[in-house]
Amino acid sequence: MNMKKLFLFLSMILLCQMVKAQNIVSGNIASIKDVSKVKVVVDWSQVKINNLSVADWLEYRQTESPEYNAKDELENELKPQVMENVIPYCNKRIEKLNFFLLNGDNDTDVTLKIIPLTCDKKGNNISDFEFVKTNGGTSLVKIRVKSSGGVFGTMANLWGDGFKKAGENFGKYLYKGIKAARK
Repeated sequence: MNMKKLFLFLSMILLCQMVKAQNIVSGNIASIKDVSKVKVVVDWSQVKINNLSVADWLEYRQTESPEYNAKDELENELKPQVMENVIPYCNKRIEKLNFFLLNGDNDTDVTLKIIPLTCDKKGNNISDFEFVKTNGGTSLVKIRVKSSGGVFGTMANLWGDGFKKAGENFGKYLYKGIKAARK
């Protein structure tokens, strides 16, 4: 009996943590309920990596691993993980709504700005997902998403795991929000 109570208690804690993993920072999800295609861009201007500015992290990373080119690693291995993982994993969750995130220079009325705020070496991250009008940049809704990274592998692999989870979490949240707003 005690084991059942412990399991139930731990399950409730996990559920509470998952619910708090996404929240609306500003705006309303109903403002995008009639949208079907959204262009995606990534804004890295606010990111902290391991609680360091990008410049400080690059210096630290280069010192820590002199055999690597830290700047090349960041630009060509780590940053691409966002577009490579968030879009397909989110689209899997929202395609039933006829709502799609597009990678590339597409002509859409609404743009999704993915703004990574924090990332650590394991791929744990917090990002803002802000839908804005493409012409004028007026913010429609901003959603904060927290996700956990991986356990084993290279830093790029761990970041990939973290942004896959971010895409899944964001997609689930969008699906529920847009579906409710369309009723």
